[in-house]
Amino acid sequence: MLIGDEAIGMRESLSGSGRYQYGHAYGGAHDRCTHIDGADIYQDTWTQTEALECLGGNGYVEESILPRLYREAPLNSIWEGSGNVICLDVLRALQKEPQARDAVVTELRLARGADRRLDAAIDDAEVRLTSPDETGARRLVESLALALQGSLLARHSPGPVSDAFYAARLRGDHGYAFGAVPAGIDAGAVLERAWPTDR
Repeated sequence: MLIGDEAIGMRESLSGSGRYQYGHAYGGAHDRCTHIDGADIYQDTWTQTEALECLGGNGYVEESILPRLYREAPLNSIWEGSGNVICLDVLRALQKEPQARDAVVTELRLARGADRRLDAAIDDAEVRLTSPDETGARRLVESLALALQGSLLARHSPGPVSDAFYAARLRGDHGYAFGAVPAGIDAGAVLERAWPTDR
C-alpha cells in the first residue's frame, strides 16, 4: 500500500495542473496559465524523482524512458523561466492587463460552493489579487495555481480525485513526501483513474 500511496500523491499533485494546461494553454490564454507553469516546474521535478524511487534500479537504467525524464525535468525552469521570472510575468500581466485579474476571478468562482476547502482557497487567492507586489509574488502565484487547479477539478474530475486534492493541497493535511496522503480519501478510486487501461 505504500507504493499506492506514493502513486496517489503523484497523481493528485499533477492532475489539477494538467487539467488547466489542456483546457486553457492551447486556447491562447498564456498570461492566465503562467502561474500554473510556475507550479509545474517544481512538481515535475519532484514527481520524476519519486517515480524513479518507486521503480528502484529499474527506474535508473537506460532501458526505460524515466532516466531521460528525470534528467530533463529541471530544464523546465529554463524553458518556462525561473520561478522568479514567472512571478514577475504574473505581476506584469496583472498590471498591464487589469482584465486578466477579472478573468482569473471569474474562472475561480465557477466552482464556488463545491467544497468549503476550495472556497477558502478561492477567498485567499482573491485577497492576494487585491494588492499584488514583488514581496508576496510567490505566495500569490502559488495560491492562484492551487485555487485554479481545485476549481477545475471540482468541475471536471470525479469526486474522489478532487477530494484528495482538497485534503492534501488545500487543507494542508499532508507530509512533505509523496505518499504521506491524508486519511479518509478513496484511494481505490484515485488509483483506478491513474492506471492506464488496455485498448
